[in-house]
Amino acid sequence: MFGYITVNRPELKVREFETYRGYYCGLCHELFRRFGPKGSLLLNYDMTFLAMLLDSVYEPEITSADRRCLPHPVMAHREIRTKYTAYAADMTILLAWHKANDDWADDRSLSGEGIRILLGREYRRLRKKYPRQASALEQQIAALGALEAAGERNPEKTADCSGHFLAEVFVCREDLWAPMLREMGYFLGRFVYLMDAYEDGEKDRKKGTFNALEGMRAEDPDGFAAAAEELLVAQMSACAAAFEQLPAVRNLSILRNIVYSGVWNKYRTVLKAEKKDNEESR
Repeated sequence: MFGYITVNRPELKVREFETYRGYYCGLCHELFRRFGPKGSLLLNYDMTFLAMLLDSVYEPEITSADRRCLPHPVMAHREIRTKYTAYAADMTILLAWHKANDDWADDRSLSGEGIRILLGREYRRLRKKYPRQASALEQQIAALGALEAAGERNPEKTADCSGHFLAEVFVCREDLWAPMLREMGYFLGRFVYLMDAYEDGEKDRKKGTFNALEGMRAEDPDGFAAAAEELLVAQMSACAAAFEQLPAVRNLSILRNIVYSGVWNKYRTVLKAEKKDNEESR
């Protein structure tokens, strides 16, 4: 699911992108500090967004420093961290372990098995630390696996599983803002699952593997593109509505860039590739 929740860089001011990169580098540093080199290798934009979102909602104390590191050995770069960067780092490990476990179960992926073993001790520790989030991940991923194995043709049902587990990841604690964070995570999780299915449609058809949107495509090939776009827009509209109810102030323009534009980067890329293929086939 990683890689969809990112910025639309051309629409950001230089200062805004520097701040965003600071949070990204801060999460990288936190992953390395807490889990060693293997943690840094799991760095992703999705959990960078979560760290920024929780930072904006709760406005904790910020730690900022200019550092050199292995990827940036010559020029020092800014790193921004808060206590929610640590939470995002922990969620990164939980999600990465489950993705690796799923890859191993589905395809007997050796890389998945390697990551699963490598993160095993950290996962067991975090499972005890975050029982609500870990339980949601385990239950919903198991439910998703069962639906996919049964060839479920209703994408709403499979997307629901992704929505439910990301909803719990977005809630770092039960408080006044938990319902909005949970709703935002739920619809964003559904969007990411459906967007992943949309992007992988051609590849899955060639491999003969399950794709949540294949039923829609088979029922109405000519209207599929419009129906898929409508379904994706519905998820992000609901996600944005929940987001706007949160008291997000800090870095609001960057967060809005991601919610309203950045999440559509992959979709725009897919449409561009489809257009090119159609033109070449004429």
